[in-house]
This record gives sequence, C-alpha cells and structure tokens, in this order.
Amino acid sequence: MMRFMLSLILLAGVAIASADDAAPNQAAPEQAAERAAPSWEPGPFKARYRVTYEGVPVTATGTRELSHGDNGDFHFAARVSAFMAHMEENARFTQDDDGTLRPATYAERRSGLIGSRNRHLKFDWSVPELVRTGDKQDVHPLDGLVYDPVSWQLALQRDLSRGDYSVGDSFSYLVSNGGEPDEYFLRVVGTPSLNVPAGSFETVLLRREHESDRETWIWVSPDHDYLLVRLEHVDGRRLTLALEAILEP
Repeated sequence: MMRFMLSLILLAGVAIASADDAAPNQAAPEQAAERAAPSWEPGPFKARYRVTYEGVPVTATGTRELSHGDNGDFHFAARVSAFMAHMEENARFTQDDDGTLRPATYAERRSGLIGSRNRHLKFDWSVPELVRTGDKQDVHPLDGLVYDPVSWQLALQRDLSRGDYSVGDSFSYLVSNGGEPDEYFLRVVGTPSLNVPAGSFETVLLRREHESDRETWIWVSPDHDYLLVRLEHVDGRRLTLALEAILEP
C-alpha cells in the first residue's frame, strides 16, 4: 500500500494501470492530437496535494510542478516524501508546431522503505524508438505517438482546453513506462462543483476506464488550465488525492 500510495501522488493517479488494463480499442492518440488547438501551450504550475486512505489522513506531502525550459521545451517534476520513503519523477517534452506534445526523457527514482529504483526513458523520434536504462535495459520501437507517464496528462489538459467536449465524450492515449504501451481511456461524466482543502472549484469529472473492477475518478479545474483538483482510486479500499494549495511556480 505504501508504494501504491506514493505512486498515486507522483502520477496523479491516472497512470496507475498495468499492462492487463489495456482498454477496448478507441480513438487513436493521433486523433486526439488533431483535436488540439495549435495555439495552446502548457502553462507553468506548482501544486501541493493531501492524501487520505479510507478517510484517514496519511502523513504524506506531494508536489507537482511544470516549468518552461530556456530552449522552448517543458520540464515536469513531482516529489513525495512519507514514512522514511522518497519518490520523484522528472520529465522533459517538447511541443510540435501543430500542438502535439512529444516526450523526450522521463525518469523515476525511489528510495527508503519502498525500496530503490532508477528508471530512465529516452524517446528518440529520429529512429523512432524508446530506450530504457537504469533498472532494466530495453529498446522498443515507437509506432505512432506514444507518451510517457507524465506527458499524456498534459495532452489531456490540451485536449480539454479546446472546450468542445460534452458529457459522454472520451479521450484516448498510448502510454509507455518503458515497455509495450498501454491505452489509457477516459470519459467525461459530469461538470460538478467541488470543495477541497484549497477551496471551491468548478470542475470537469472524468472516469478512467479499467477492464477490472477498479475505479478511478479525476476532477480537473477549467479555470486553472485543467489542473488536477481531486482524484479517487478504489481497489477494494478508497484512496483520495485532494488539492491543498496552488503555489507560485
């Protein structure tokens, strides 16, 4: 549970599926990219989140931050510390002229009670191939647009930012954490108001589709460039991630 809880903070909970979670065939990720507004660009942000497990506060703090690089690329960092354990994610990606977000590098590091891991991914679009180093050496061909565990979340923000979605609409992305890509499939299920520790927000509610009986619900804020506001994951027990503060990036 400790490892799962920390991973949830880092990956915003939506990227918690494993290979057996592949969703039914839906729209290809290239189709999602076509819906993007080319003028959209990921805006810098920094946010802190609070975790509860079955309604009990967990002693864990996590932050997620996006910044712009000097050469026009984007840098993402997520960090969490809890119970003598530490995890962090770092990713770098670029944006094509047509608005497509294209991952460049991704790294995940763990230490402490949850064990240690150093995983590094490099997306070489000139081949194209995905090279994995660190915990395991591997190479996979890139057949079309494939995201890392971070950049797809920004692609979702981009697609929602068009504002042309309705309840029932869906979004689909191919995502790899170093192996064969999985399809992440999300559906818009409502637009509720929501209270979290950071305040009251108008949100868009999405449901992550799983083939198993697990449930993942994601609330994002249209007024804050679709920033994650709340996440709930149910896998026998309920784990919740809630926005505690929007910080100065």
